[in-house]
Amino acid sequence: MSEVKKAAFSFKGYQVKSFTYTEPVNPKIDSLSIDFDPSGTFSKSTGIFEVKFNFKAFLTEGENNFNVITASLFTEFQFEANLNLGDVPPYFYRNSIAIIFPYLRAFISNLTLQANVKPIILPILNLSDLEEPLRKNTVEIA
Repeated sequence: MSEVKKAAFSFKGYQVKSFTYTEPVNPKIDSLSIDFDPSGTFSKSTGIFEVKFNFKAFLTEGENNFNVITASLFTEFQFEANLNLGDVPPYFYRNSIAIIFPYLRAFISNLTLQANVKPIILPILNLSDLEEPLRKNTVEIA
């Protein structure tokens, strides 16, 4: 039997820093479009990798977009201190987004349910295409 390896990083926590919900006049929640904008900050001295996950859900009517939900989710992951950004395992970028999304999905579902409006339940999504934008939008700080 092989020995279980310790993970290269650990999930420290998350916080929703901003959130807006605007009830559409003629809600057709089934036709929501969604957009993601991930970015990251890696601190070499502490080993903290902060992932910022901006989310937008909107309805499109003609050429106009009507924002229904905007949210900014901040998460922290812990690596060993004094690790260079280039040494962060490539799978981290994909896995961090997969770890974050269920928290955002549950937050939106619960908040819209508590607001006594038609709950917005985001579908389960394959967000692997966000791996490269997160990698490109990550900066290293001292």
